Amino acid sequence: MLVAAMLFIPLPFVLFEPGNARSTQSRVDVTGHQAFDSKGAILFLTVSEERATMATLLRSWIDDTIDVQDEDVVYPPGGRDADLAINQARMDESKYLATSLAFKAVGYPVIEVGSGAFIEQLLPGYPAAAVLKQGEVITSVDGAPVRTRSDLTTALRAKPIGQTVALGVRGRGKKGPAGRTVSVELGRNPKDESHGFLGILPTTAERDLDLPFPIEIDSGAVTGPSAGLAFTLGVIDRLTPGDLAGGRKIAVTGTIDEEGRVGPIGGIAQKAVALKDEGAVMFLYPADTPAKEVARVKRILGTGIELHPVSTLKGALAILAPHGLEPAPPLT
Repeated sequence: MLVAAMLFIPLPFVLFEPGNARSTQSRVDVTGHQAFDSKGAILFLTVSEERATMATLLRSWIDDTIDVQDEDVVYPPGGRDADLAINQARMDESKYLATSLAFKAVGYPVIEVGSGAFIEQLLPGYPAAAVLKQGEVITSVDGAPVRTRSDLTTALRAKPIGQTVALGVRGRGKKGPAGRTVSVELGRNPKDESHGFLGILPTTAERDLDLPFPIEIDSGAVTGPSAGLAFTLGVIDRLTPGDLAGGRKIAVTGTIDEEGRVGPIGGIAQKAVALKDEGAVMFLYPADTPAKEVARVKRILGTGIELHPVSTLKGALAILAPHGLEPAPPLT
């Protein structure tokens, strides 16, 4: 009895196991505008996460599709709750970007709105680090209003290295501390010396999209950024006639950024199992996936499933719609 009980004592390890494959199109809700259903499905893929016990560790030793990592490596200092909050924020970001990119891809207007440039991180070695604080919001550059991150980068792009700029700054949130004005000398960015560099990593504060009609993506309890490309394709498919999947089940994974670039993800082997179980006939995955992981995916999938590494949204659309997207209906 004692030996049996010991098999189920929680251990400081986390198991990553195959999850499932889910349709994106059925999770995209369009209000006040024509939307389209498809016979095919763009599938996003999940990974199941479980606290290890001796019994489950034994299972992982004989199952190549289960990965094990130390709990301290997987979770941030705040533990599992902090990890969940971080990954929920990443999912929200991926849905935001998917919506924005999809609208642009089909030719609908989309405007990013916000209340300033949020200072997500201050880079060491730049003058800004001495006068700005992480979490503050930049609202103007030399008197010109800043409402989004793009406003800030556009304003700074016209300023040379070494120039001093006046920044309007306030605390985080519309009800944050009263605003102030600070003078900051622009530094040098080794990656781009054509203009001055503030030395921060900004995002748009209280960011939202001004769209011609409402759209919602229901991600359910799934968190993390790896469905970004799949959601983008799913929204495009809902907004345009035709069928991106061509009546088939197409599995897609990969993060997406504001430029439509596709980034690598974790758990690709577990996702390969999920798409195979769902009967997908094609798999679009990040081109930056390590060769060792690609070889592992090929072992899991065997033959009969098309594999396509992609690095951009444009590249993914070239595979699924080689003759171009069918025109989206005009806005009313």
